Amino acid sequence: GVVPRTGDANEPITGGGQPRSSGESLIDGVSNEVMGINAIRSNVPPDAIQEFQVISSQYQAEFGHASGVILNTITRSGTNNRHGRAYYFHRDEALDARNAFAASKSRFRQKQAGGWLGGPIVRDRSHYFLAYEATRRVTIATVTSPVEPGDVERPFQNNQLLAKVTHQLTAGNRLAARFVVDRPVQDNGAVGGFALPEVGVRQLTEDLAYVGSVTTIVSNHAVNELRVQLSDARAQQDPKRPDAYTIIRPSSVSGKLANVPLAIPELRFQVVENFSYERRGHVLKAG
Repeated sequence: GVVPRTGDANEPITGGGQPRSSGESLIDGVSNEVMGINAIRSNVPPDAIQEFQVISSQYQAEFGHASGVILNTITRSGTNNRHGRAYYFHRDEALDARNAFAASKSRFRQKQAGGWLGGPIVRDRSHYFLAYEATRRVTIATVTSPVEPGDVERPFQNNQLLAKVTHQLTAGNRLAARFVVDRPVQDNGAVGGFALPEVGVRQLTEDLAYVGSVTTIVSNHAVNELRVQLSDARAQQDPKRPDAYTIIRPSSVSGKLANVPLAIPELRFQVVENFSYERRGHVLKAG
């Protein structure tokens, strides 16, 4: 019952016959959604992911805001052993094969560098985890308009950072705090086809997420979870010529797009409280 949504990176799948914007994305049990369009707000560096959970039906009551697929990502924490890794990936068109139906190779360049480091602050009590990834990519948009035909480079860059600290306050109280930055930037968006290079838009999406949680073992039968999130996100589109007119001709689009400049800020505060109680084969959960 799960199908991909082609051409929609914000919501890659839907399930159970549900319409668009019916899913929910969570990171460490707090929402990772843009409320205006119910799209995925940001991503963490891949090496910061410990595990993920996919729920497509029969949700527990604590999962709201969705009738489709729920994706819950759990981030990594540091341990008593200090570990780390650094990496670099490089790809360009030099080793690519030419499409049999194309006159030449498509130009493509991508560089990805990053790494992670985790370890103890105080052994058996406090730990840290850091992860970072930088992406630089250049693709080509082809303008087919007879007014100004040719290839236009579309540079893309993204910086992702996760910093997390965990601390065992007491034997029954565990504190976790994390900070995430995701900041993709795309230049010359909307260029291609009959849209001339001057129409190019700089697209910026930025998310700063602050999350804290406290897990308390109340007794042998009861556990309490408290999570708090503050997210400061914005989506922004800036044209090259903000004062230009939008000119649409049968053979070209020039000036600037009619719907830019555009800025959508979103400041979100969220509190999640779950209390679980187990006794004689029965489990009660409230929140």
